[in-house]
Amino acid sequence: MDCGGCISACPNQCRHHEIEKQNSSACELCETCVQVCPTGALEVKGILRSAGELADDATRLLPFFKRTGGGITLTGGEPTLQPTFTHAVASLCQERDIHMAVETCGYAPWKVFEQLLHVTDLFLYDVKHVQDEIHQRYTGVSCHEILTNLERLISAGASLIVRIPMIPNFNDDEKNLGSIARKIRSLGSLHATILPFNPATAGKYAWVHRIPPMGHLKTQTPAHLEALHRILEAEGLQPIPS
Repeated sequence: MDCGGCISACPNQCRHHEIEKQNSSACELCETCVQVCPTGALEVKGILRSAGELADDATRLLPFFKRTGGGITLTGGEPTLQPTFTHAVASLCQERDIHMAVETCGYAPWKVFEQLLHVTDLFLYDVKHVQDEIHQRYTGVSCHEILTNLERLISAGASLIVRIPMIPNFNDDEKNLGSIARKIRSLGSLHATILPFNPATAGKYAWVHRIPPMGHLKTQTPAHLEALHRILEAEGLQPIPS
C-alpha cells in the first residue's frame, strides 16, 4: 500500500528512503509516520540515546574495564553512517579513559575515518572480498574504497584488526581466502581474524520482516575453520582467534 499518509503527516515532509540515501539528519525520528500508518508497515526498532547517555553508561562500567582491559565497541549497522554521533561518543569515551573500538565495513568517505583516527583506539575492519566484480555483485558496492581506506589507516598508524567474515560459497575456500590474505599483507597488515558464518543473522531479518537471502547456509565446521587458519598462516599472516 502506497497511500502517502506517512509523507503528508511528517512535520518535515520527508521521504525516508531519500533521507537514508543522502545520509541526512532531516528526519527527527518523531514517529508521526509510524502512528498514522494504516497497515502497520512502519514500526520503531530500538531506542533513542544521546552520545552523552551512552558515554555515561560506559563510565559506570569503567572499574570493570580497568580490571579486565576491556572497553566499548561501536558496531551496527555501520557506525560510519552516523559519523557525527560516532565521533561524539568516541570523543567522550576518550576523555574518560575508556578504550574505544569501532567495528566497520570500511565503506565510507576517507574524511570520516580521518576524523575517527584521533578518538578511536582500535578499528575492527571487515574485508569480505578483493575481486571488485564479485564484491559489487554481492554487496552492491565496489571494494576499491574499502581497501583504499584500509591502506590509509595502516599508513596512518591506526591500531586495527582485519576481520574476514567467512561466507559459504562466496569466500570460504582456499583460492578466495588466499587472495584476501595476500592483499591484506600487501597493504601492510600482518594480523587478521576469521569470523565463522553466523546463521543467527536470519533472526535479524525476521526482526524487520524480511526474508534472509542466506538463511539456508550453515556455519563452517571446526575442521574447515582450522584449514582456513592454515591458509592465513601460509600467506604470512598471524591469525588472531575470533
